[in-house]
Amino acid sequence: MKSDNFKKPEDFKPEDTAKVKLTYFSQARVNLNQECTHHPVLLKLLMDLPDPDWAEQLAEIAAYCNVSMDGLYSQDDLEILYPQLTKRMQDTRMSYTTGIIVTSH
Repeated sequence: MKSDNFKKPEDFKPEDTAKVKLTYFSQARVNLNQECTHHPVLLKLLMDLPDPDWAEQLAEIAAYCNVSMDGLYSQDDLEILYPQLTKRMQDTRMSYTTGIIVTSH
């Protein structure tokens, strides 16, 4: 995201709060974002997106999970999709971290 108006914290003035827009996210979306941090390949793909919005990021996450998205999705649809994508990524992560150790006698 471009931040042409970025200010250092020490430059922030109380009167600037009128310019701040707070956005609250559902726990399902927060969980999805947190799970993304465990997937370095996905993080690289997300960072390579030029000035992405959430729809582009979500499409990249879905593609990473081998989920095809096509059409318009309501917020309710997305709230159902977020945990499904999170679960797919968790399952993938678990398959990378578990294994079998074979030793010879």
